Parts: sequence; C-alpha cells; structure tokens
Amino acid sequence: MDADKRKTFIFIIILCFISSSLLAITSKALHSRKKLNEAIELKKHILKVLNFNIHNTDTQTISKLYTKNIRQTQINQNTFYNSLNKDHPGIAILLKGKGLWGKIEGIVALEDDFNTIKNISFYTHHETPGLGSEIESNKFQHQFIGKKIYNKNGKLISINLNNHDKKALKTPEEHLIDGISGATYTSKAVTRILKRTFLKYDNFLNKSKTDNDNLP
Repeated sequence: MDADKRKTFIFIIILCFISSSLLAITSKALHSRKKLNEAIELKKHILKVLNFNIHNTDTQTISKLYTKNIRQTQINQNTFYNSLNKDHPGIAILLKGKGLWGKIEGIVALEDDFNTIKNISFYTHHETPGLGSEIESNKFQHQFIGKKIYNKNGKLISINLNNHDKKALKTPEEHLIDGISGATYTSKAVTRILKRTFLKYDNFLNKSKTDNDNLP
C-alpha cells in the first residue's frame, strides 16, 4: 500500500469513527429528550385528572405546578399521586393493561373518600380508530365521574362497562357506564384493567377510607 492509499484509508477510518460517535451522541440526546417529554406528559395528565387548570400551560409551568401540588408515594411497589392542594383533593393511580391491538395506559383519580371517581384519562392506546379509540373521547371519559368503586358494604366492585350482557344486568348503576358500540373487546379490556388496578390498591384504599371515616 503506497502513501496516498494509506492516507485515504486512515482518513476513511477517522471519518467513520467521527460519524458513529456523532450518531451515538445524537441518539442519546434524542432518547433523553423523549424521556423528558414523556415525564412532562405524565405530569400533565396527573394534574388534569385531579382537575388542575392546565389549559395553554407551558412545560415549565406544568413542572412547577406539579412539584408544588403533587406528592408521589410508593406503598408495596404500588405508586400513587397524592394532591396536596385542598382545592383539588384526591389521589391519582396509573392504569396499564392490554387492549385489542396493544397496550392501554391511563390515569384514574379518586376523590378524598377513596371511593368516588373524580376523573379519568386514557392517553395511550392502539385501539381501532372510530371504535375502541373512543376511550380517549371526553364523552366516554365523562361517564366515570361520580361513579363508585366500592359498594355500601365496602366490597370492591370497580366499574363495569355495559355490554348488555348478564354481568351488566346485575351491576348497580353507580358501578356501571355505557360500553363502546362496536368495540366489545376494548370495553371488556377497560373493565379488566380497572378491576385489576383497584385490586392491587385495595388494601391501601380500604385503610385510607377507614382512616378518613374515623376523622373527627
């Protein structure tokens, strides 16, 4: 190999090294940016279900509002988000489970009686457009507000979506909302996700409910 070819070869190696390093740095930066955006979106949804006004609010304000008003707590590997603001009482719990075509993620907020649903939001899903995708609509989500997850005897019932089956016929109105027409699987998936989530938190919610009832 003569001197010119050797120089060209070395130049190509250096160029490849620089290019790969730049790609690695860019990829890492994009990954960090994605994680940051996901964290901001989660904070936004938590504030939203706890009825904080976040309309037209920028990222920096969202972070400050969240830091000032929300406390993240973990009990037995279960995480919940407690509102410290007396004007917006309640707790928020993450929802995760399998839908028709992929995962469904959301957040449900309970009033400070740990029984009444304050609000709910499904923000990640892969459900069929125009059918199962209705779980993200305000019309669908508004049905949950004011519904109860425990009956008068303290038994966990959760919320069932009405698919006009035998289970729906036996479900009291305070634990029932309308299912999604043409999206039976999605409706059943949401019912299942809610029940499994509340079962995970049942001990904590029951204790908190009892402690709240015993307050003077």
